[in-house]
Amino acid sequence: MLGDEITDERALLEFSPSQASEDIKNLSHSLKELMWLQAGVIRNGNGLNEALTRIKELRSLSQNSPRTNVGELKRYLEFQNMLLMSEIICRGALLRTESRGAHYRSDFPEEDNVNWLKNIIVSQDSGQMILKSIPVSPDVVPLEEVEQLS
Repeated sequence: MLGDEITDERALLEFSPSQASEDIKNLSHSLKELMWLQAGVIRNGNGLNEALTRIKELRSLSQNSPRTNVGELKRYLEFQNMLLMSEIICRGALLRTESRGAHYRSDFPEEDNVNWLKNIIVSQDSGQMILKSIPVSPDVVPLEEVEQLS
């Protein structure tokens, strides 16, 4: 409903932080460090799950950040986008139980063309993130070419 979206945007713009507000700059630094350590070049299921838990905590903490001027609102919105992309990366990496290209899972170190010659598609339904994998069409990339690259 358009009315609900307008109400939500107005609340975002009219937010007045409490005394115990969180600085987006510090939260952003924490998120960057978290993603480097838990979802960087070498990752595993435990670290990715820990990252998702911390992303949820950072999202909650950011709700109390100041948004009293255009600069603060811009930093807040950018941070919300960073949180969303971080969550997508972690959920996608957890779903893909193999290593492929720059995606290296120490708990699944081998490439698995039989089960994972797929793309991961992210969508939203009723405010919930939905991830699904769809097979890569052999018409687009013949399996013989993929096996030769391995």
